[in-house]
Amino acid sequence: MERNPVGSDLRGTLLAALVGVVAGFAAGVAIARVLARREAERMQESQDPEAVAGAVLAALGSDGALADRAIRVVALAPGIVELAGTVASRAEAVRAAQLAREVPGVRTILNRLVAPEELVPADEFRARVGYREHAPYGERGDGGERG
Repeated sequence: MERNPVGSDLRGTLLAALVGVVAGFAAGVAIARVLARREAERMQESQDPEAVAGAVLAALGSDGALADRAIRVVALAPGIVELAGTVASRAEAVRAAQLAREVPGVRTILNRLVAPEELVPADEFRARVGYREHAPYGERGDGGERG
């Protein structure tokens, strides 16, 4: 039985065309996803940072435990908010960051909330870091160099 070279070439061409169409479709879907993600990020960045900070503050105020805490919310840049203050526990600090992350327009959170269990007395801190007192500049009697 002889092979038909024209039929074989046609099948190869059709297979190559089909692979090309599938690859093109997959690439188009991937590009569309990237463009959609970029557009969503651009929309988030275009939101007023102060409005986003206000929305974060409102979200924290709606939480029963966090509503009474002294938490300061500052918009550092579009999409970036800072949480600062004191909370009752590390779990509350984590919860505050979770609530802030759910606010549209927030991409990054600088969580500077402190819980009492994280505070260290000054003497203990000094001992941990090897801090030692230095005489004020000019009163060292050593010409002013640091030692």
